[in-house]
Amino acid sequence: MNSKNNEEVICPICGEIMDKYPYAYDNNQYGKLYYKCDVCGHKEVKII
Repeated sequence: MNSKNNEEVICPICGEIMDKYPYAYDNNQYGKLYYKCDVCGHKEVKII
């Protein structure tokens, strides 16, 4: 089982691995992690 720090998020659009997106204004606020796909640009939010 992966820890939350090593979790890989797969893009639902193109299937590539998404990277953490540190530029969201409320990343640490409300316990959210943002991910962005470098291939297609899709963004996704995970609540931790």
